[in-house]
Amino acid sequence: MTATEPPPNIILIIADDLAWDDSTPYGHPSVRSPHLQRMAETGMRFDRAMLTISSCSPSWASIITGRYPHQTDAEQLHWPLPKNQTTFVEILKKSGYWTAGAGKWHLGDSIKDRFDRLWESDSSGF
Repeated sequence: MTATEPPPNIILIIADDLAWDDSTPYGHPSVRSPHLQRMAETGMRFDRAMLTISSCSPSWASIITGRYPHQTDAEQLHWPLPKNQTTFVEILKKSGYWTAGAGKWHLGDSIKDRFDRLWESDSSGF
């Protein structure tokens, strides 16, 4: 990227109970995900990602802070992420990015205002 090029778009998709090979870009033979396939072909793809924890909200706390779950003070299911934790969201915003989150939210209220926009789903996922 040069000074005249715009920064790349960043889309992070986190899904519960999705195995590494449950979509087209990673080789599933019958589940069709053409939009994910197109993003994988034209963007950056991660082939060696690892979980830091297998539970959804501590995993998200780990990803959003870049820390191990036991360092986030939100290492248990549905524990809120404390306000004193730095997330990649505010780092991206300082670099000029517009940020958004969508989906279920189990990280508490203290960091919601860090996103420019946050769409929460209800407990049924909608």
